[in-house]
Amino acid sequence: MPLHLFISLVFLLNFIILFFIRPIGGENFNSTDMNQSQIPQIIFKDFTLFDIGKNNIVGTTLSGERGEGFRDGSYRIRNVEIKYQNSEFIENIVGKYAYYNSHNIEIQDNVFYKRSDNRSIKTDKLSYNIENGYVFIPNNFIFQKDGFSIKGNHLVIDRDKGKISAFKIDAILK
Repeated sequence: MPLHLFISLVFLLNFIILFFIRPIGGENFNSTDMNQSQIPQIIFKDFTLFDIGKNNIVGTTLSGERGEGFRDGSYRIRNVEIKYQNSEFIENIVGKYAYYNSHNIEIQDNVFYKRSDNRSIKTDKLSYNIENGYVFIPNNFIFQKDGFSIKGNHLVIDRDKGKISAFKIDAILK
């Protein structure tokens, strides 16, 4: 069975469970005091998603321990890992939580970014803009590469060009 057919069947099964099997007892999910947008519409556990790009090549994978999809099209993911590959390097981003909508992925809490060219970054918050391919770190970070480190509080990475720009930095050369 082709993978895309299998994924479609899994989605259809989850859709049927979500809309035709109602909770018995417990909370009333139609209560007016509860915000419907805060209730997950679908939940994934121990999953991996593949983004197939040009020439039918997998460019990005996103995996997590638990994912929750909401009515507005956003997702919340726990223990997230994103792997990306272009012609020059492979990058890996891990964090405790991620929030996804159609334009951005925001990763928070113990974020670690590592590339195959020995560059790594530690921070508490990283945002990736899907449309333009930029990674933003709006707060404190530690950048390391081949025996030196740079501390700063704002960093921008152009994923497609591999260019990293840092602002308000303190460099420590070893």
